[in-house]
Amino acid sequence: YIITTDNASNMKKCVQDMEEVEQLGCTAHTLQLIIGKGMKPEILIARTKQLIDFFIRLKQSECLEDVQKKISGLLLNELKREIALQNEDEDNEQDEQDIIDPSNTSAYLHTIANILACWNSSYIAWNRLLLLKNHINVVLNTLGSQFDQDSKKNYKILQKATDLLRGSNYCIFSIINPILTQIKKQFAPSASHNVNHDYEEFDKEWWPLVSNIWTNFSHKNNVNGNSWEVFICRFNKPKKSSTRKEEISQEKCCVTKIRPANLCFAKIKIYRYAFEQKVLIERFKDSPDHSHTLEESEKLKRSQTVQNLVMQEAIKNYRPPEIVNAVKEYATEKLDLGESVKELRQKEVTNIKYKVRGALNAHLVGNSDLNKEDSVTIAKGLKIARRFAHHWSPRYFLSDQSNIESNSIRMAFPGLKNGEQDCDIIFCTVYIMRTWMNKIYDKKTRQKMIHAMHKRTKIGCKDLVQQAINECSIMTIKNYITRNYTKNIYQWALWARQHSPLLLQVTSTNALESYHSELKRLTFSQHGACHKIVELDKKKCSDSEHVAYEFRVKRILAVGVDDDILQEIHKFPFPVQQMLISEFCAVKGRMEKGKSAPGLTSLHCYCLFFHRYLLPCRHIFHEHAYGVTKLLTSDVWEKFQRMFDKAGFDIYISRGLVDLEVPRMTEAEKATENRRLAVSELMERVRDMYWRVEETGNIEQTGTFIRELKNCIEPVLNNQMV
Repeated sequence: YIITTDNASNMKKCVQDMEEVEQLGCTAHTLQLIIGKGMKPEILIARTKQLIDFFIRLKQSECLEDVQKKISGLLLNELKREIALQNEDEDNEQDEQDIIDPSNTSAYLHTIANILACWNSSYIAWNRLLLLKNHINVVLNTLGSQFDQDSKKNYKILQKATDLLRGSNYCIFSIINPILTQIKKQFAPSASHNVNHDYEEFDKEWWPLVSNIWTNFSHKNNVNGNSWEVFICRFNKPKKSSTRKEEISQEKCCVTKIRPANLCFAKIKIYRYAFEQKVLIERFKDSPDHSHTLEESEKLKRSQTVQNLVMQEAIKNYRPPEIVNAVKEYATEKLDLGESVKELRQKEVTNIKYKVRGALNAHLVGNSDLNKEDSVTIAKGLKIARRFAHHWSPRYFLSDQSNIESNSIRMAFPGLKNGEQDCDIIFCTVYIMRTWMNKIYDKKTRQKMIHAMHKRTKIGCKDLVQQAINECSIMTIKNYITRNYTKNIYQWALWARQHSPLLLQVTSTNALESYHSELKRLTFSQHGACHKIVELDKKKCSDSEHVAYEFRVKRILAVGVDDDILQEIHKFPFPVQQMLISEFCAVKGRMEKGKSAPGLTSLHCYCLFFHRYLLPCRHIFHEHAYGVTKLLTSDVWEKFQRMFDKAGFDIYISRGLVDLEVPRMTEAEKATENRRLAVSELMERVRDMYWRVEETGNIEQTGTFIRELKNCIEPVLNNQMV
């Protein structure tokens, strides 16, 4: 028997002690010992490791790949010959596969790391290094040629500094500080570096990034076309801030913030050479460094690059908050400008958007005589607005049951007397119900009146109003309903609006009230209101433009809706999509309540949604999905979709379902109504004036007002009683 072991003495002694067994030394191990002990390749192995580690780095690996692309097949034959010499005694198919022809493949060879824990790793890594030998030589020669004279000069400065410090017995601060200062000036990037750029590269890529840091200080244009400009740090603020005039009271002054000047004196000088089309940047004479951080400059003003990003988004007419989020996300992830946009504010974006979108016209119509709140004054304001808008011919006015407003509308729009169409006044349903909460405090009576408001027929509405009066046990409530809501049912009840989908959709003045409340919140009597009105008008116009932009392009996402129905819904404008999805989802609620299909045989439904929007309602969806009749065919969908093709939501302005005969008053009835409105207006004006005086908190002034009012009214009341 023969046992193969290494050449260790204990192994040899062990085999000798065994009977009928001979020891054979491992050939590979012996050969390894000969190489290791005899040739001593430690230095060669270390250099090989350094070379592999150097070309594993990303930048050098890319250089090696570029060389393989450029050389293409020039070194291919030489590589094959080397591999053939290495493998003349054995057939190594793997090495043949490692030969890459860059002209035929997009894969390239890279160095392989030597991992001690992996079997045969050193052999694979060194073999790959041999394959790339010629390419590596090309890369090293290229890198060596890139060391210019400036780099050698820098190395000499470091060497000189090292010699000085090494030759000193004591490295004290007075020796170290001048040497480090000189090294900093040589290597640290600052404005003292002369930087050359092409015209186009400088103006498009470099200057927009730092335009917020510098402001123009002086310039000169030469005859030959060359020029130079001196820029100073924006924190220097060469121009002095304006001050307030002393004669203006503090209450009428707006709150302003004055930025201090002379905080930084850094300067740069930029030369432009027309013939060479080059730009040279250098530090201006003995200019100091900046006395602040880059983040502080970003807070003071946005760079042109950030402004350009905002302008690109503003063209799409998105809202300022959306533009801020989009610009921050793009600048941080794509351009690595997170610090530049960190302090971007919505107000800045709004100002830039107004510059891009152009001036949004806001026309202020007013007169110095409009200083009262009576029907004559309001009518005069309406007439001024009417002269400004020549084609304004309203058919309805939605009011909050104000007698002053009703009188002013009748005076400004006389109707058939002037050869115009009549202008009817209808009441805000929200305001009516809020009034009923205070005046009709009996819950059952109030519920009956609300039911009457939403009744769709005139007869049914009148019957419910009469029932509310008859069943009410409180005389004051009976009298209140009889006097204020029995003769003007057509103004507050919805049965009189069934002929117009638009009137069924717009039943409240809440939108206008929110606009008015926001205007009151922004304006102050001391500062005036004109600029705030214009600013708010621009904001509303911007919001309307955004809604108009999304009207056609936005698509809704819905879960649980059939794909064929969802595809048809996506062909509608976005607001219509939202309503249709809501109606489709309401079918599930009907089924949970145990309701069956309504059994519709046509597309006409009597529900409020269909009368308002003339669109498929929950009952039509229910019948189509679970009923007998498939109502929503492709032709039917196309019919609904064509409603909004040309006019959009304006289709509801002229669209009507039935003709309604509006009751006309006789001349005597009109005179009676006018007298009633006049008396109601006077009472309303007196009540408003009393509360104004009362809110001042002056008891004497309030008492004087009441006494004067009694002196004026009591003779009139006494004459009438007589």
